[in-house]
Amino acid sequence: MQGHANPFQGYRHIEMLLKGTKRVLGAAHRRKLPITLAILRQLFKQIDFTLPLEITFWAACLIASFSFFRKSNLLVKSIRCFDSNLHLCRRDAKFSEDGVTLAGRWSKTVQYRRRVLHIPLPRIPGSPCVQHIH
Repeated sequence: MQGHANPFQGYRHIEMLLKGTKRVLGAAHRRKLPITLAILRQLFKQIDFTLPLEITFWAACLIASFSFFRKSNLLVKSIRCFDSNLHLCRRDAKFSEDGVTLAGRWSKTVQYRRRVLHIPLPRIPGSPCVQHIH
């Protein structure tokens, strides 16, 4: 050890050792697999459209998949963390015959809320989802 302190004694030494190791080797990135149309179709078959909670879950799945929002835009860790100026609300969805437009106030590309990002989600003719909405 050549007169140096044992790096495994004390939390600070281990923390510095790990930090240096990450800097040299790089941190591992765990990529998340995309939700594919095949996965959405499988989920659709399992949804009970008579239950409001399952309808809400299905809506979140569709919005996340087709808007490319991150989960942090749609979900909050707790009700206390919810901020209506930050997170997607009912008022942010404008429905029309052509589909829905979402107003996003915060995202990876709109971090400082200087603008509103309008995301069109067009109606998909022949989609089985439409049958359950009406």
